[in-house]
Amino acid sequence: MEGVVLYLLRQELSKIEKGRIEHIYKVHDHLFFFLISTKKESLYLTLDLTERPITYISSRIEKKDLQDAPAWEGFLVNWVIDEISQDDWNRVYILKLIKKQESRYLYLEFTGRFSNMILTDRENKIITALKPMGFSLDNAKRIIRGGFTYKLPEFRKKYFPWEVDLGGLFSSYEYVKDLLLDTLKGIGRNTAEDILLYLGYDKDMKIASFSEADIERLSFFLGDIYKKWMGYEYAPYIIYGPQKDIERFTLIPIEGAEAVDSISYALSLVHNDMWKKNILKAKKQRFLRLLNGNIESLKKKLEHIKKELSSAEHAEEFLQKGELLKVNLSKIRKGMDKIKVINYYKYPPEEEYIELNPELTPKENVDMYFKRYAKYKRGKEKLEKLYNYILSEIDRVTRLRDALKDGENIFWIEEELKNIGLIKEEKAPILYKGEKVKIKRFTSPDGFLILVGRSAKENEMVLKLASPNDYWLHVRDIPGSHVIIKRNGKKEVPFSTIKYAASIAAYFSKARGDTNVGVDYTLRKYVRPIKGGGPGFVNFREEKTIYVNPFDFKGLQANSKVT
Repeated sequence: MEGVVLYLLRQELSKIEKGRIEHIYKVHDHLFFFLISTKKESLYLTLDLTERPITYISSRIEKKDLQDAPAWEGFLVNWVIDEISQDDWNRVYILKLIKKQESRYLYLEFTGRFSNMILTDRENKIITALKPMGFSLDNAKRIIRGGFTYKLPEFRKKYFPWEVDLGGLFSSYEYVKDLLLDTLKGIGRNTAEDILLYLGYDKDMKIASFSEADIERLSFFLGDIYKKWMGYEYAPYIIYGPQKDIERFTLIPIEGAEAVDSISYALSLVHNDMWKKNILKAKKQRFLRLLNGNIESLKKKLEHIKKELSSAEHAEEFLQKGELLKVNLSKIRKGMDKIKVINYYKYPPEEEYIELNPELTPKENVDMYFKRYAKYKRGKEKLEKLYNYILSEIDRVTRLRDALKDGENIFWIEEELKNIGLIKEEKAPILYKGEKVKIKRFTSPDGFLILVGRSAKENEMVLKLASPNDYWLHVRDIPGSHVIIKRNGKKEVPFSTIKYAASIAAYFSKARGDTNVGVDYTLRKYVRPIKGGGPGFVNFREEKTIYVNPFDFKGLQANSKVT
């Protein structure tokens, strides 16, 4: 983010000043959503502190796949954002936080891959940091670790247009945009290039091509636009690509840019589009790995079938030996282990021995070779069919891989991957056969299905509906419901969902009247019904215990589904 964008955005962020931090969600370690309650409304502050940092406010967010951020919540929840300031026009916000008589500072650094979030006490001693950096003053200009005094990042000294003679600096640069970027407060490469484009110059305009009139024109425009920015007179724009996809945000009305209502809205569009593209990129890479892996697996199967087909080629030999034994049946006696015959299938005919089973009769020895021939013949036919099928599958999967590389619609390819079984579709849990009463179901704010048994029979049913790696919950040492969190193929269950389900387990138990109820939870595979104990009686192991209020889930129920 550019310093000028942060400067202008600060006016929009004034909506969350005097607001209280209620909750902190995260998508991953560097993307957070702060839920902030003000007197008028609740707003979300987005903080993306990846290599392409961004921040903005919105009235709602998509809560699917969000996790809690307990570490940061412990430091920030219930603190009030008293004031938001900026370090000059640099890429740093300073949030002053207060709670009762205490104060803290939250520094947000939007500095590319070094973007960071640092919390300090009132004396500016670091409490914690998102990305700790440095170990000693011997090899670092500043140390971002608990206990050290926080220092702002070092930024190049820059100026407002009227504070510097741009013409006098021209001889030091090759490109005009580099001069603007190095000299002027708050602007980054995109804005520097957009200013040149707006004035009708090439974005890579060289200093040597600039006349005195051009310098005067540029200086006048810069003085005017900066004065407008300082008075918060601006309009944000979105730049679209040739396919009408969002490319980026700008403050300069260059050709093709479309105005939007606010910087926050513009940044949210850019950010959401960026994440969609990232998700599609990750999905494409995942699909390519699946397809390449499947092609390699099919090729290995093909090699294995080739070897088996080579063995099956001996089927004709068993047929020939059976026919030769049949011709010489009168010469065979039980107890013989071999017989000399003339093999007329060779040219010229040759004498050779055919092995016999001395335990079998002459006819049984003949039948043995014919049976071996029939077995290998059938096997060979099956192997040939399988060989051709695998060849067609390799061709099919290779065409899918090539289509994916060529930029074909990824959603069509996803459907094809489901059709060939490389991706499993998530299916809703099937009701247990014989279930007369529909089991109560909830959906946690994180999107996980939760099953609740409210009777002995229903408790037995929810156990049957659970997969081995689903979570099972039950109040500790008190009669109550069996509760299951369905994972449906998801690797991790957020702690917020476990807490939500534990509150449900406490609510549907004899401990509903208490305020601090212990709930045991473990994986379903560690739960075993007690033989002869009746429906719902179980033993379990590897459990953990969480303490909750039985009514906690009620507060989140507005965001969940109940059936």
